[in-house]
Amino acid sequence: MTTSGQHSSPSGAGGSRFVGLVLGRGLTLRQADGCAGRARAIAGWVGAAAAYTSRWAGVRNMETSSLRKNQPHLEAVLGPLSAEDDANMRAIFDEVDGALLELARHLGRDGAGWDGTGLELSWMVSGQTAIGSHIGACIDGANCVDFIIELRPSWYFGERSPTLSWEIETTISADCQHAVYRAMETVHSATLRAATAMEAAVALRTAARQLLRQGMDFPLAHWLALASDTTHLPGPSLT
Repeated sequence: MTTSGQHSSPSGAGGSRFVGLVLGRGLTLRQADGCAGRARAIAGWVGAAAAYTSRWAGVRNMETSSLRKNQPHLEAVLGPLSAEDDANMRAIFDEVDGALLELARHLGRDGAGWDGTGLELSWMVSGQTAIGSHIGACIDGANCVDFIIELRPSWYFGERSPTLSWEIETTISADCQHAVYRAMETVHSATLRAATAMEAAVALRTAARQLLRQGMDFPLAHWLALASDTTHLPGPSLT
């Protein structure tokens, strides 16, 4: 019997991930706009956000199961798998866990994800499923930065297609430093796409290693500076 955790309207570490889910694709706050620009734009997005909130009414509730602890079936995200493919992918995901836990230790955290073990299978009452994890770290208990990674089917946001494909996204979000608009914003993101489940697993490993490099090469202050109106430092590339 596997165990899982249920999460509703989280805040703090990993919280920005769910803001993006509730608002939906296309409503992400972008760094180029600046915090003040985003603050001004919020009013114009209220109606759209309400529509998306209605559409994704069940997205607020999510359950997760640790891949390492519970060994949940992967087919909900990756489609039909042979026993050999399943074993190979789990070996790759173990490597991803290693990279995430190394980043967590570097940031002074005990673990990654809700269970602290790394990657987790997540599912929502909306039917959306994904594999991912997150690490949150703060400076002096405030001014936090989230490092997020996710592998999801291309239909995750409602874009249906008869062809299977997957997206692997890494996101770094930081507390906005604007005096009025105090929330987390995306300061860096990158997306890889894969045509097969195995390619998706390999791309997830690549993305995790790149996220580890970013987290170790740049201090939290770097990402927080990107979330301010006064300083926009050049961010590292995921290539």
